[in-house]
Amino acid sequence: MNRRENHVRITLSAPVIALCLLLAATLLPCTAAAAPQSPQGTALDRRTDEAARAYFTDLKLTTHEGKVVRFYTDILKDRVVLIHFFYTNCKTVATLQTKVLSDLQPLLGDRLGKDIFLVSISVDPARDTLEHTRAYARAFAPRPGWTFLTGSKVNLDWVNYKLGNYKENPEEHETFFLLGNLRTGHWIKNKPETSARTLAEHLIQLADEKQVKR
Repeated sequence: MNRRENHVRITLSAPVIALCLLLAATLLPCTAAAAPQSPQGTALDRRTDEAARAYFTDLKLTTHEGKVVRFYTDILKDRVVLIHFFYTNCKTVATLQTKVLSDLQPLLGDRLGKDIFLVSISVDPARDTLEHTRAYARAFAPRPGWTFLTGSKVNLDWVNYKLGNYKENPEEHETFFLLGNLRTGHWIKNKPETSARTLAEHLIQLADEKQVKR
């Protein structure tokens, strides 16, 4: 399967479009060297950061290691991320996708946990307790840089909703991989059958993008 078949543009809701327009407004074309950051650029960066936090939410979630984190501040901010959705009772697509992420880890090498991060988000908080999430994660041997998230139903429902993945029935959850560079505002969606190698290529391309400060 070629990369073009796996790499599709995201259809964005109105709030996300507004966010992306704001993100795009803070960017300049890449040049050989970044210009010094002006006070105006600092203000624009601050507004962009505030808009992203407001959209994605900064709700509290819990990692598979039991650490309480803020979704935007601790998981997304300034990072290149791959987001995928799971529930621990799934024996089909979600489990197969999680295995792909396990295979993806060595392909990223030391960039995993440094400038590329993997984020697996539960869509079934009622059953995906910390204990169940920790056991599920352990089966895939996550390295530093790969985080499984669970938490309260209300917080996870909001986070999933903001990512275009809120479903009453966990079995109906979306199966796409969502890849994004929070610094450049560049997001892409990969199909569920995308290979680990193709995901690695896309993540490295995103991580190598440069944002020129104003």
